[in-house]
Amino acid sequence: APGIHDLRGHGEVEADVRKALENVVAVKRVSHVHVDYLWGKVQVRCGIELDDMLRVWQAVEIAREARTEIEVQVADVSQVDVSINLNDMCWGQCGLTFGPACATGFKLKR
Repeated sequence: APGIHDLRGHGEVEADVRKALENVVAVKRVSHVHVDYLWGKVQVRCGIELDDMLRVWQAVEIAREARTEIEVQVADVSQVDVSINLNDMCWGQCGLTFGPACATGFKLKR
């Protein structure tokens, strides 16, 4: 296995991961890319934002496509973990609260 000094830097790997994810049309936004170096290998954890109207199986398929795209396009990455973030537009428009608790607050008032 190559030594840590033989591996590309975080910024280069992150840029390549983000570029690879541009090929996955259903990805609305890349929320984060974390690059880890473990045992001489490059591992990536990233979050992709998807449309909140998708069914679970559709979101899982898109995440698989995203993982495959990274594995194919970024040769030095040995492991990829993709988390799914829904594009939830409910961030306090109703005035009850912010974030996912907004829906909960609405249910409690009924």
